[in-house]
Amino acid sequence: MTGVRMGLAGKMILANLIVILLAILLSIAIHTSMLRDHVYAQKERELIAGAEQIDGVATQYLNGQIDRETMDYVLSSLDRVLDARIRIVDLEGHILRGSRGESQMERERSFVPRESIQHLRDGEAVTYERTHPRFDESMLSVAVPLRQDSTIAAPTEVTSALLLHAPVTGIQQTAARLQQFGLISGAAALLLAAALGYIFFRRISHPMTTMGEAALQMAEGNLQKRVPAGRGDEVGQLGSALNHMAASLSRTIESLEYEKFKFISTVMSMNEGFMALDPGGQVFLVNPAAADLLSIEDVGELPDSVHHRSLQIPAEISDLIEAALDTGEGQEDTLAFYGDTTCEVQVTPNEQRGDGYRGCVVLIHDISESHRLEQMRRQFLADASHELRTPLAVITGFLEALYDGTVPREDVDHYISLLRAEGSRLNRLVDDMLDLEKYDAGEIHLSPRPFCLEELLERVTDVLAPAAEKRKVELVIEVEPDLPG
Repeated sequence: MTGVRMGLAGKMILANLIVILLAILLSIAIHTSMLRDHVYAQKERELIAGAEQIDGVATQYLNGQIDRETMDYVLSSLDRVLDARIRIVDLEGHILRGSRGESQMERERSFVPRESIQHLRDGEAVTYERTHPRFDESMLSVAVPLRQDSTIAAPTEVTSALLLHAPVTGIQQTAARLQQFGLISGAAALLLAAALGYIFFRRISHPMTTMGEAALQMAEGNLQKRVPAGRGDEVGQLGSALNHMAASLSRTIESLEYEKFKFISTVMSMNEGFMALDPGGQVFLVNPAAADLLSIEDVGELPDSVHHRSLQIPAEISDLIEAALDTGEGQEDTLAFYGDTTCEVQVTPNEQRGDGYRGCVVLIHDISESHRLEQMRRQFLADASHELRTPLAVITGFLEALYDGTVPREDVDHYISLLRAEGSRLNRLVDDMLDLEKYDAGEIHLSPRPFCLEELLERVTDVLAPAAEKRKVELVIEVEPDLPG
């Protein structure tokens, strides 16, 4: 984290220093150039003005109107005023007169560029700068054409020039000193800018580093972490936004955890078995009902997910799970396993995510008791039908016998009493069926009491006697003597 912080601060400081350095160098170059041009222009104007002051005197000298002493005095006086060497030269470069003496000047050639000669012939003043071979220093030179008086036979023409050489070493030294001063000032400004930039960026990078560390702690789950956000600038706004995000995430996670708690509590309290699996078929949640039905030892959220086939659950359920995960379609079946256990199994895949599904949930409903009750109901209906058919058959047989006259007159009353008994028996059967319905609903309770088995068997024998006689069946009652009566 420190390397990142220092790297960012260093890059920002370096970028600003480069900008400042370029600005300083550009400013020094511009001001030095402007000062040099200004001084050169001013010196050029001075030389031209000085040349204009004495060009008339020089013309008179060339025309022989004044003597050498007067010319030398004028040249030497202007030399001192302008701090410039003054020469009167012809267009071939021979020195005709100079401000620093005559004896040697007549034998020297003044340095005049060839390209400037034509401008002088055309009557134009020329200014140039170059290193003079005699003085071995850079000179600013001004050449002004001189015209001798003309006659009708010989018109006015330029035959010579007034040449002024002013050393520019001082100007260059001044410019160099200015550049040196600018560089020193720039270095001081760079150091000051570096110090201020370091302080400034430290004020920015420190809270940003704190925010980065707080963000890492938040990512690790510590959403109670907060950062100082008292500043009113963008950094303070960023800190406020980070604190607001942490508070919002904390509330959201608390809400999700509460919803998860409610979900887990609901699932764990369900009477139906419930299992949750991820897309890989790993079981991560089992409620107690499913654990009891499938003989699974671990209950609740499994710390280490286990593949459903590793739990040794019935293969039929594993097949349904894999079919749901592969096809994305719900699977449902009624399965019997572990002896007399019968269950309805529903496997529902979760919502689609990309090319796969987010796992599935398995709901197992134990219908063993309802299945057993259904079997009992069917058996009861079969028994009830049989019980109802018997007295109806007896009543029908008696009525047919009475109707046909096959019953002796002295036995008619007996048969009528039997018909009455069978009718009562039908009522009792209907009452018993209604009582059983009430018993299943929990509305009545049985009260067992002793009865005489022999009397019950005699009544049954009387009821079945007509049918037995038709089929030539003899009914015999045998009762143990020691049975309670």
